Amino acid sequence: MLDLINLFNELTRPSNVPESISRFSARSVPGYERHRIAKDHSGGPVLLIASPHQAKPTAAIPVQLEHLTVIQNTECTITHEDNSQETGNFSIIRCTSNDSALQHYFLQMLDGVIAVLGPAPSANEVSRAIHNLVELFRAMAEPARKTVQGFWAELFLIARSTDPVIVMGAWHPSPIDIYDFSADHQRIEVKSANGRVRQHHFSLAQLQPPAGSHVLIASILMERAGAGVSLGDLIEEIRSRLAGKPELLIRLDQVVVATLGESWRRAFEQRFDYELAEASLRFYSATDIPAVGDDIPPTVSDVHFKANITGSTEVKRQQMRNAGGLYRAVLPR
Repeated sequence: MLDLINLFNELTRPSNVPESISRFSARSVPGYERHRIAKDHSGGPVLLIASPHQAKPTAAIPVQLEHLTVIQNTECTITHEDNSQETGNFSIIRCTSNDSALQHYFLQMLDGVIAVLGPAPSANEVSRAIHNLVELFRAMAEPARKTVQGFWAELFLIARSTDPVIVMGAWHPSPIDIYDFSADHQRIEVKSANGRVRQHHFSLAQLQPPAGSHVLIASILMERAGAGVSLGDLIEEIRSRLAGKPELLIRLDQVVVATLGESWRRAFEQRFDYELAEASLRFYSATDIPAVGDDIPPTVSDVHFKANITGSTEVKRQQMRNAGGLYRAVLPR
C-alpha cells in the first residue's frame, strides 16, 4: 500500500510564495512519479494528477464542496525539497478541511484512487476518478443509513475472514440491500445483539430467499467497550488485507461513506468488545429462524419482526467449508 500519510507529513508548507490555489510543495508518489502528493499554503493535503501530455489547460468549471475542491487540468507551480520549482499541468484535488481526521481519511482514500488511475491515465480516466471521489465527499453530508453497531458487525466479519477479497466482492454496494453479502446462490445477513441474548430484528423477505439460493444468518453478540476495537480499527485492518486490490479499497470507502454519511467521524471512534464478538459468532440457516407464518394476507407487505434464535440449530463450520465459495471465505482465518 502507498504510505501517503507519511509522505504528506514530511512535506513543508510552500514558503516565499503568495497564497495561491496553484502553488504547492510536493513529492512524487512512489511508483506513480508523474502524480504528486502536495501541501498547500494552508497546510492542507492535495493530490495533483498529471494531465496527459497532449492536454491543454481547460476552462472546466471547478467543483467546490464543503470539504473538497477540484480544478481539472490547470497550470501549477510546485516547490521541491531543494527549493527548485517545477511548472506543469495537473488536476488539483484538495481537501479544504482543517480537521486532521478528515485529512487523514482523504489521504487513505487516495491510495485506491491512485492505484486504479495508474501512472499515465487518460483524460477520461482522470475525470471518472474525480467523479467517484466527489461522490464520496457528497455522501459524507448525508444521514447515516445504519447503526454503528450493525455496521461494526459487518466489518468484523470481513476483517476476520479467511479470504477478505471474496467477502469484499460479495459485500452489498448499497446499505439498504436486502442481504449484507451475496455471491452466486449464497447469501449472508449479519445480525448483532447488544447483550447476551440472541434476539434480532428480521424482515420476512430476508428469510424467504429467491428459489435456488440459500441464506445464512451470522449472529454476533456485542457490548461497547472503552478499550475495545473501534470501527476505524476494523477499517484499517481490512485495508491492510486488501493491499494490491485498489478496486476493493475504493469499494470499501464507498460503502463506508454511503452507510455512515455525516456520522462517519463519530462512528470511527465507537469501540466494541472484539473478544465477545469473536467468541459469540454463530451461523444459522434462514430456514431455521423462528418467523411469522405463511398466512399473511397478500395486501400486507414489508413485514418486520424480532426473533430470539438462541434455540435454533447452528450451522457447523465444517458444513460451511464443504459448501465452499462465500461460506468458506467468511470463516475465521
